[in-house]
Amino acid sequence: MKKILLISIIFAAMVSCGKAHENTSYEKIDSSAVEESTETPLTETTVVATKTTSDNNIQNSTETTSVSEFTEQQIVKEICINTYGFDDETAESFSEMMIENVKKISDDVLGAIASEDEAKEKGRSVIAEIAGNDFIESIESEYVELNGEKVKYQREKPAYIITYYDEFDIWKIAPTLPVGTTEDGRSVFTPGTVPYVLLRGSDGKVVGIFH
Repeated sequence: MKKILLISIIFAAMVSCGKAHENTSYEKIDSSAVEESTETPLTETTVVATKTTSDNNIQNSTETTSVSEFTEQQIVKEICINTYGFDDETAESFSEMMIENVKKISDDVLGAIASEDEAKEKGRSVIAEIAGNDFIESIESEYVELNGEKVKYQREKPAYIITYYDEFDIWKIAPTLPVGTTEDGRSVFTPGTVPYVLLRGSDGKVVGIFH
């Protein structure tokens, strides 16, 4: 009888231990579930952050497009109208000619322009290529030739007139022919036209050349 009772007690203890062991394993599974649950919001946060970045890129792209809403030909055409007062058809034809002239130079992207001096330097290099160094020297010289002799004169205008069209981000670099007065009072006037260049400020792209 005692032996049966002892076996019953041992059996009950084993069952109790088995139940306790089952509860412990369950808690570990539950703990893992909590850890997984904790990681899930991190993944969602990453997705949201990526989406926000993407939205910002879309917004920035939209802003860039609005700044560059004009084609190069539209820009050159508008500047022709501004410069000469052309009608729409004449300005269209003139702008096509200026854009075609860009093919005559060796390099049509000269680098971003941060100042008037940089615009002048880059525009001067283009004009030298299309019109020659003799032309550059003639417009920059302090002397003009009158009746076969070189005479010093005082300019009325600078050698280059630099204009910036803010709405298009375009620099216009235009040399001027000698006009002024000699030291002995004689007038200097040089008839004719001069080449000029249109450069985009953001990258120095040559968008038009008159020559």
